[in-house]
Amino acid sequence: MECGEREGSFENLPDDELSSGADGFALSGHWRIIEIDYRKIVRVLTWKGECAPHEALTEESFVRYFGNAAGGRYYKKWENQFRFDLCRMLAGFEGNDSDGQRFCDMIAEEVRKYEQRRSEKQLDLYGRRE
Repeated sequence: MECGEREGSFENLPDDELSSGADGFALSGHWRIIEIDYRKIVRVLTWKGECAPHEALTEESFVRYFGNAAGGRYYKKWENQFRFDLCRMLAGFEGNDSDGQRFCDMIAEEVRKYEQRRSEKQLDLYGRRE
């Protein structure tokens, strides 16, 4: 992680801990930093736990993002195989980054709608938002 890089590769890096002989092992590979943003995760989990039915992931939203065939197939997985579990559904996209990102984009749209509705709640008696 030199010079502020967020990803890179390495070759012939000695690993003394794995060494069982005089020469040791030479490791090569690729690395990258994966960030987990707490605020984004909290927003998603809050939406998932509190959203109204019209803000949940529907078959229509899957079709809008993935098309008729793939959208219907993914919705059936979401409903039947993964039983509306975000973590399991995300893991189900392993190896298909573009569809996994499309699923995340779909979630972000629903989170935005949920947050907009919450921000437009009725004013209390003093004219403040609840």
